[in-house]
Amino acid sequence: MDNIGITGASGFIGNNVVRFLAEKGHKIIAFGRDSKRNFEHENVEWRICNLDKISKRDFKGVGKLIHFAGAYNAQDAFSKNVVMLRKVLEAAHEAEVERVYLISTYAVFGDRKVPAETNAPYSPLEAYSMSKVIGEEKFIKFIEGGKIKGTIIRSCSLYGKYGKNFIDIILQRINEGEEIQMVYFQNQFLHVDDFSKEILKIIEIENPERFYNIEGEIITQQTLKEIFEEGKIKYSLIDQKARSYLCKGNKPLITQTVKNYILKK
Repeated sequence: MDNIGITGASGFIGNNVVRFLAEKGHKIIAFGRDSKRNFEHENVEWRICNLDKISKRDFKGVGKLIHFAGAYNAQDAFSKNVVMLRKVLEAAHEAEVERVYLISTYAVFGDRKVPAETNAPYSPLEAYSMSKVIGEEKFIKFIEGGKIKGTIIRSCSLYGKYGKNFIDIILQRINEGEEIQMVYFQNQFLHVDDFSKEILKIIEIENPERFYNIEGEIITQQTLKEIFEEGKIKYSLIDQKARSYLCKGNKPLITQTVKNYILKK
């Protein structure tokens, strides 16, 4: 069984995926920072390193690499999601990594009225999603140049342990007794545990597709209104419409719903 390298292993999504895959028996080489989230497990080897200075020797022993590391803010978006990605790909190529899985986002498709297929045109709306588009384009050129095999996995919005997603923020405010303010919206959300299960399915495919979109529950202001009323949670609805992010692709088995997460069922 190949060792699976995971970058961003100290972050929200990467840390949860490391734990899930390790508990499923996979040998993991976790690339992260010095963090309280790093945990000991017989199937996990931690390599604390700076990906901006990554080299061939850092990826020694890695068969497949899942690249989560990056930035979510505008200030660091290009340097982390484009420049650092190129350095990671070059090092992975030199280390003869078998395949790289680039974790991207459904935000590359922009504001949607209908879910975007994997081949839908890009329509980024801000610096973060633009940096992810550029990263995808660089990644595809790297693959087409024959340097490495690769797969792009675009996720919907993820929530769960360590998360700072919209759903996580709502739960935090509920716990603090604050009123929840909502706007009109329609987005997809998926618990990180269900996302991890879908990642496992994809990396176990011998000849995976070039692109995968991972869907989630479609949640609207009406969905949240019903949840809040059932849980007797204070809320207000602002007459303003937010962007709607939607994609179509792999449909994970939903074992943790937004309703159960918020109401702690």
